[in-house]
Amino acid sequence: NPLLYNDVVHKLNYVIIYDIFTPPVASRVFAYSNLAAFEVLANEGKHFGSLEGRVNGLSNIPHPAANAKIDYPFASLIALIKVGNELTFSSDTMKVLADSVKMLAKDAGMPDDLFDGSVQYGVQVADSVLAWSKKDNYAQTRGSHFTVTGLDGHWSPTPPGYFEGVEPLWNSMRCMVMDSANMFPPPQLPPFSKDSTSDFYKITKDVMYTGINLDST
Repeated sequence: NPLLYNDVVHKLNYVIIYDIFTPPVASRVFAYSNLAAFEVLANEGKHFGSLEGRVNGLSNIPHPAANAKIDYPFASLIALIKVGNELTFSSDTMKVLADSVKMLAKDAGMPDDLFDGSVQYGVQVADSVLAWSKKDNYAQTRGSHFTVTGLDGHWSPTPPGYFEGVEPLWNSMRCMVMDSANMFPPPQLPPFSKDSTSDFYKITKDVMYTGINLDST
């Protein structure tokens, strides 16, 4: 049921917001959680093909036994929730979400063997994706901080929050599709300048006035 899947993703989003993850970290949670769900559905063989070999380093996704009894949409939710639970902090909330999805299956009359086989397969795929996720350099980048120099042209915290720079080493993370963050380098910015006739001053002024004049439309 697409609506149920959408509802589960929204509830994971609420957990991410509650746990105060930064946008890059939130994207990692969503990517791995939904990838696990996708790989479950890919093994149903109806609509999707596995991303093994197309996503960097993704391999060894468990395949169901020939005689396995699996409700693949239900198993995909189990996989999504398990990965989401492992990558967030609010385990109690995620457990309630898992229990509610399992209760929906039971209330719909799903036979015990189909229920058990689906849960087992969802967990197997989730564990495989989680094992792969641990090789993306995320753990090694924890505790990194942006160096504030105070020099002209260098980034520094701004009011009102004066928040730290977010994920200064994120470009060292394993990419999912690209070879690396250097595969498509952005165009070089013009050199920093306070001269009102310089290209840097002009584009910075454009950004400032665009922000000032934003409205709800």
